[in-house]
Amino acid sequence: MAAAEAELRAKAGEPLFQEVVLENLRSLDEALDDAVVPALARLMRMYVTESRRADAFFRGVRRLLSDLTGDEYADLCSLIRWAVELASYGNQDVVELEYVMRDGATAPTLLGRQSGPTPPGFVVGKPPPSETMGEMPSAQRLFHLLRVNGLGFEGSSVGPFPGAGPPSRIVFHRDVVVRMQKVLV
Repeated sequence: MAAAEAELRAKAGEPLFQEVVLENLRSLDEALDDAVVPALARLMRMYVTESRRADAFFRGVRRLLSDLTGDEYADLCSLIRWAVELASYGNQDVVELEYVMRDGATAPTLLGRQSGPTPPGFVVGKPPPSETMGEMPSAQRLFHLLRVNGLGFEGSSVGPFPGAGPPSRIVFHRDVVVRMQKVLV
């Protein structure tokens, strides 16, 4: 505890540190649910440790987290973990997710796929992640918030997933979901 306090005191006069801390404190005050507080703290620590300015990623994640309820935060953690699995399997740079309403479902079902072929010579040592994550009540809202905050982009796939109704897609770059996972988990 004393080491952490000494580190904070040493950095207190640095403009980058002040910027990150002040922006994060604003988010803590605006957060809808206390469940997001540890993630906001990890985000701040990541930027303070790396002596990075508050950039678009920092601000996007900060705004996203402060807008979430506890249930939405849990769904976001699951969604990002799954997106990282999809991107990691086959060493893909991009992963695309879609939610659809299936007959008889009470919530949208998430579907996912990698965008692009597996690189030649890449050896996968585990089975691929499921292409269906299952029902997620907050999928539509999460997709919207991720896009609005610049963390994911509108899907532009060549066609819908098999059996899917009107699609709502989001595309993630692997580096973004990997960084988000470090903040969320």
